[in-house]
Amino acid sequence: MAYRWNKNTIENKDIVESREFDQAHNEFVSLINGGMDRENLPIECVGYPEMKKQSFGKAHLSGNVFTPIAYADQDGVYGTGFSNNNTRGNRIVGLRYGQDPINEGDSFFEVATNSFDCQEGMLHIHWKCNAYMPFYYAFWQAYTSNTVARKRYQWKINIDGVTVYDSSAICQSFFTTNIATMIPISAGNHKVSVSLRYPARGDDADNQVLLQYWGGNLFCHNLYR
Repeated sequence: MAYRWNKNTIENKDIVESREFDQAHNEFVSLINGGMDRENLPIECVGYPEMKKQSFGKAHLSGNVFTPIAYADQDGVYGTGFSNNNTRGNRIVGLRYGQDPINEGDSFFEVATNSFDCQEGMLHIHWKCNAYMPFYYAFWQAYTSNTVARKRYQWKINIDGVTVYDSSAICQSFFTTNIATMIPISAGNHKVSVSLRYPARGDDADNQVLLQYWGGNLFCHNLYR
């Protein structure tokens, strides 16, 4: 439809008769009535298929992220031995110092990744994961007077190796992390990765479990028109 000018231009604070406004409005009413056809309203231009194609983009999910079994080992410092059938239920399995991927700590190691093709627009990233730190090593090693560092860990989100989100240090023994960010993204293939950092070893023993994580979900949503 071509644009049609009003016969009467009504500006702010003008004193007009209501009939003058009705006359200008009626021109558009008569133009719309009988004027909307398949030439100026294409098929499905308002329907669901076209809206989905133009406005939503594409989503990617990496789920069930957990501590790799090859890197997880049993706590050899705290708890009772197997001879009494572990009556107190305090044997912990997880990441330890002196082993990959943590080694001596204080460095980030990759936990989850997702590589995919993006279109120019925005990229929304959401990371959710459960983690458990054995809190009995927060200050002293069990049954000794050896002090140890206060336990904490930290998450980081990278895109193509560039940090876009740093979480705060998490000190709770059991905690469910929920972090999200949204950034502009260019067209092409991009790699989203989530990394984890644990403090460097202080007076801690090599064979004590430091952290266990599971139930991780990395959700990426590329929004474009």
